[in-house]
Amino acid sequence: MVSRQGPAGGQGRQENGQGKGRPRLMLVDGYSLIFRAFFALPPDLRSADGQPTQAVLGFMNMLVRLLSELEPTHLAVAFDAPGPTFRHEAYPEYKAHREKTPDELLSQFPLVRELLDALNVPVIEAEGYEADDVIATLAGLGRRHDAEVIVVTGDRDLLQVVDEGIRALVSRRGITDLHEYDLDRIRREFGVEPRQLADVKGLMGDQSDNIPGVPGVGEKTALKLIRQFGNVDGVLANLDAVGGKKLPAVLAEHAQAARTSRDLALIAADVPLPVTDLNPLVRRPPKEEETVAVLDRLGFRTLKARLGLDRPQDAVEAGRRLGEAAGTIHIKNPGDPLDDLHTAVAAARQASLVYRWHNPEPNPRREPLLVLAAALEPGGTWIVYSGAPAESGSPPALEGVGDGGAGAGPADASLLAVVDDLLDRAAAGRLKLVVHDLKPLLARRRRDDWAALDFPPGAVFDTAIAAYLLDPGRSTYRVGELARQYLEQTLPEPEDLLPTGRRKAGQPPAGFGSVDRQALAGVLAATAAALPDLAEAMAAHLQAQEMEPLFHDIETPLIFVLAAMEQRGVAIDPQVLKDLGQTISRRIEELAGQIYELAGGPFNINSTQQLGKVLFEDLDLPIIKRTKTGYSTDAEVLETLAGEHPIVDLVMEHRQLAKLQSTYVQGLLAEIDPQDGRIHTTFQQTVAATGRLASTNPNLQNIPIRDEPGKGLRRAFTAPPDHMLVTADYSQIELRILAHLSGDQVLVEAFAAGEDIHRRTAAEVFGVPLDQVTPDQRSAAKAVNFGIIYGISDFGLSRQLGISRAEAKEYIDVYFSRYPGVAEYMEKQIQRAREQGYVRTMFNRIRYLPDIHHRVPHRRQFAERTAINTPIQGTAADIIKLAMVRVARRLGAEGMAARLVLQIHDELMVEAPQGEVDAVARLLVEEMTGAVDLSVALVVDVNVGPDWYNISPYQVNAG
Repeated sequence: MVSRQGPAGGQGRQENGQGKGRPRLMLVDGYSLIFRAFFALPPDLRSADGQPTQAVLGFMNMLVRLLSELEPTHLAVAFDAPGPTFRHEAYPEYKAHREKTPDELLSQFPLVRELLDALNVPVIEAEGYEADDVIATLAGLGRRHDAEVIVVTGDRDLLQVVDEGIRALVSRRGITDLHEYDLDRIRREFGVEPRQLADVKGLMGDQSDNIPGVPGVGEKTALKLIRQFGNVDGVLANLDAVGGKKLPAVLAEHAQAARTSRDLALIAADVPLPVTDLNPLVRRPPKEEETVAVLDRLGFRTLKARLGLDRPQDAVEAGRRLGEAAGTIHIKNPGDPLDDLHTAVAAARQASLVYRWHNPEPNPRREPLLVLAAALEPGGTWIVYSGAPAESGSPPALEGVGDGGAGAGPADASLLAVVDDLLDRAAAGRLKLVVHDLKPLLARRRRDDWAALDFPPGAVFDTAIAAYLLDPGRSTYRVGELARQYLEQTLPEPEDLLPTGRRKAGQPPAGFGSVDRQALAGVLAATAAALPDLAEAMAAHLQAQEMEPLFHDIETPLIFVLAAMEQRGVAIDPQVLKDLGQTISRRIEELAGQIYELAGGPFNINSTQQLGKVLFEDLDLPIIKRTKTGYSTDAEVLETLAGEHPIVDLVMEHRQLAKLQSTYVQGLLAEIDPQDGRIHTTFQQTVAATGRLASTNPNLQNIPIRDEPGKGLRRAFTAPPDHMLVTADYSQIELRILAHLSGDQVLVEAFAAGEDIHRRTAAEVFGVPLDQVTPDQRSAAKAVNFGIIYGISDFGLSRQLGISRAEAKEYIDVYFSRYPGVAEYMEKQIQRAREQGYVRTMFNRIRYLPDIHHRVPHRRQFAERTAINTPIQGTAADIIKLAMVRVARRLGAEGMAARLVLQIHDELMVEAPQGEVDAVARLLVEEMTGAVDLSVALVVDVNVGPDWYNISPYQVNAG
């Protein structure tokens, strides 16, 4: 029988089939596993105050998982004590070549210790010894007390402690791939006893620890010698029996080094420790308040749930207390008249808004708004509920389209009307409005003037947008996290009130409609009350970073432009999608038949295992790479195999069409709004660290553009009757920005002369006259031009162009010799990033680069490439955003019926009545080219057509 008291505390396993009550001692090698977690997890995992946390999170997740799976009754985490050890005294060069631990990792060690203390996990270290020695000593202690001992480590040196009743779990890759070693496995795998592994290392040495060993002796030779002679001393005493011509002499010459290396590698199992029995190592429950405080500070919500410390009842009680302390709260239930609220809004000079949809994982166009909290000054705090009473447990009903506009029904139209009042007063300069994540509210409400609203500076402050600008690398921007960071204030989140635990597949998530309404009111009232202080603190940071113009002139007005675009949507012809789907289905069937014929019979083409068997066993194609589960058949493998057998090209086409069918044809059909027959994407404004917009649900920025049949999807995006689609695309904007930022004379002159920049680069790189550049040379130069922006390597360029690395390197070297200003710009950007830790766009958008000094080359090099391309790509994002604001405002100001419907990176799409096409085309060119002054002119290409596929260049008439 197994008994548990949760993963972090309690007595754990009471019986394991090896004797009732036998203790199980788990010993964890702290430093080695924290190091592995640091390099295994993404570097952008940070707390609300910017503290890196990937090592803490990875280590703690592994620890909690092992506590749950192994159920130890006793536990200890061992660390290296600061200062030199007895090994340094014996050999001063021990570990002398180790690189300095990154500051991002050093700062996480105290956090791990703080969490371990809060969890009541014993931490043991001993002056003059390493964690390995402490673990070996504790393992011996456990064995003497008849405990089953499990050692968890990332260091194979600890295999020395394996014995009867002592096993080791060794992390191979990252922190999740643990390999178990017992006595039998070590004997089978190495052919020696665990205690002999120190002798093996004595001969082979260890470069990472700077243990010299014997030159030229590797693991294979060392194992062979120790199997034959037992230990280092046995080898050295029998040199005449050692095989090989040179080996005996080398061993004789380096005999002392071998003995010293063996002594350095030998783990000490007699460390003087204050622990003399197992009682201090008994698993104990965590200190709940301290643990919750640390987890909340670090933002480890999921880990908190795994530890069973996110009990909704605690949040309910906290919410009720907050409500009682919040002062005057007016609560409006479904159906209550809101006249007094509108009167209070009309008198307010300042307001802050927070809200929640019924579903905690909403699509705001389809989920009803459940509750709106408005803190008014003066006027108190108003909590307005919509939908069914909490007692019923049922969600608010969606009753079709009402006055609320797109997707909004009677259930939440009244709540959105309050938002209308507040925004109108803010636009009139009568009220300052602070809100967290405003756009989803706006997109629910059908108003033609969203994009035309012109607010006085500072009239609307969106704390989510401000948080994104101040730290664009974060994954979430919750108010509670921001309050901890900027106000040092603890605020519970409404999500804390929801039931915990994983839901079953297909089961809807728990909704806010069933939570305690008094508690929810308290949490939202406290949050709304905190927003003005949060906005003030963030405004100071924006000013200090010189980002106020970016925030007020671009990002804030863009909220309203994007809301209008989302609410309007884009017209779609479902029949075109259906016809294309049928064509694709027929081709998929044809391809499947041809594949089966070549394979010798039918199989599941979409199964990696079955496809791998056909390719690499039945057809005996060369194996490119393997995965844990067998052969890899990813796109890179198939591209490498292309030409080896006809089946490969057929499989690649089949896979491409299957994705096209499921992701785009069926995916887009499922996204058509039944109310208006249009597709409404959601533009994500706070996702990309570069400042670019993202499109989701569905992604309309990723519609295929080059090859058929994928490109045919664009036929389905149509203009309504008597309308046309007008698209305007910045021509080579990133290269023009590079010319401006670098000031390279050749590049600037080429753009000023209106030359084909790729042809000009080809002429420079290949040393041929401009009029003799071949299409292939131009294509290669185009790859170089755009590759340079993203810091492409010779390896990357060689793969892209199918040439040798030497040729690719020559292309890049010649490019920099012809464009020296670009080379100088790139060097300066990298140096600036190293000095500051961040880079900026022309509009002062910041991108932090925590890995710019990283000791792992590929992470450091990625940060360097980011330092080069962010000012270029980010400036392009800023320019297109500013252009969107200018275009939307002017369309409204001139009373046109045309409206923006899509943004696809550097391209804008406008849906225009036929009579307005010429004016819209001219307006787009004027506003897009006038968005910013560069040393090279911005150029915009305009196309017009009845659908996105059948568009053609349009000659714009001058003013």
